[in-house]
Amino acid sequence: MAMITANDLRDRVSFEKREEVDDGYGNTVGMWVAQFERDACILPSKGGETVIAARLQEVQPALIIVRFDAETATITAEWRLIETRSGSIYNIRTAADMERRRRFITMLCEPAWRREPSPARPRAETSLSWRTAMTPPKAGDQFRMPDAEFEAILTRAAPKFRRSARVPSRQQRR
Repeated sequence: MAMITANDLRDRVSFEKREEVDDGYGNTVGMWVAQFERDACILPSKGGETVIAARLQEVQPALIIVRFDAETATITAEWRLIETRSGSIYNIRTAADMERRRRFITMLCEPAWRREPSPARPRAETSLSWRTAMTPPKAGDQFRMPDAEFEAILTRAAPKFRRSARVPSRQQRR
């Protein structure tokens, strides 16, 4: 690991600890409570992929280094930290004094969550039926017409179909 100096601590992070808080109705609710803020050095590591919910997710762990003091010595893997500039939330996986010189605490962290862009979905028009709006898009959907227009075409064509499909009566068959 490279030598870390005070000049490298360019980022600001806030540490939070999960505590049971009374909700006023006799129940306890787990909430993140802010503990303290420190200057930090955030070093992104090589990313990778992991299987989460039966699909591949990218994971980019980071090494986050803060100065050693009485408060930072209490950090455990049950805590999380928030980068104050960007609002990124990191789960702490490990926290230790790697150099064993009581100068810096090094934490291996992973992003807690990442908001993914929602896939583009076709907007349902008011003239389309619920069945049309609920079916997944297929090849040729750009040629699909609204139900009202389709019904109008069937209404115009209905007399022609009735005449051609009519079974002749017994008198006409003779």
